[in-house]
Amino acid sequence: MKVILVRHGEAELAPDGEKHLSEKGKEQVHSLAKQLSKLNLSVEEIYQSGKPRALETCQILVEHLFPGHQILKSDDLEPGSDPSIWGELLGSYEKNIMLVGHLPYMSELVAYLLGPDKYMEFKPSDAVCLEKDGPSMWNLIWQKGP
Repeated sequence: MKVILVRHGEAELAPDGEKHLSEKGKEQVHSLAKQLSKLNLSVEEIYQSGKPRALETCQILVEHLFPGHQILKSDDLEPGSDPSIWGELLGSYEKNIMLVGHLPYMSELVAYLLGPDKYMEFKPSDAVCLEKDGPSMWNLIWQKGP
């Protein structure tokens, strides 16, 4: 089972719940999608936080990589959410999934899964792929950016 974690693209300056992708952010996500298209990825489920910038990031990725996939919402991907919630859920998942969210959440989720010494910074439109190797064992497979 693999999980692909993606930070949304660069956002416009606006109050948090109203931030949309900037033009640069859209370009970043298109660039990331182009890189990821070379990897022949397969995911069964795609979740995003519900914030406009995360949804727009998902829409671009789905358009390029997973046409027709439904985009699901998870409040547990919002900034400030507890990474142990998705961390525990992923332990029981058998499907490949993609999660699109924010800082510091994505970095905290990586540290939760790989160990606290594996905290990773996510720039806008960065993505990492982790693979489950046992009930609570995870390995970093790749890291990509725009």
